[in-house]
Amino acid sequence: MSAPVTGLEGLPTAEAQLQKLMVAFQQKELAVAAEIRPNNITVNYDLESLTATFSAANVPITVTTPSNGDVTITATAYPSLS
Repeated sequence: MSAPVTGLEGLPTAEAQLQKLMVAFQQKELAVAAEIRPNNITVNYDLESLTATFSAANVPITVTTPSNGDVTITATAYPSLS
């Protein structure tokens, strides 16, 4: 299982949290050997318009439905990074 990303709770906005999370995903991908590395996560910065663009792959999920009928969807470990 991959390690959790820490420090999100200290960031002031959801956008800042998203940026940190996407960079963490990208860094985890880059840690995989080049010959088997997935290229699913990209982070691009446009310094002229002061924007960031994030592209992400499909993330596996699990779906559980307890007896009370509440559906819970949970993202699971990114397989190539765990």
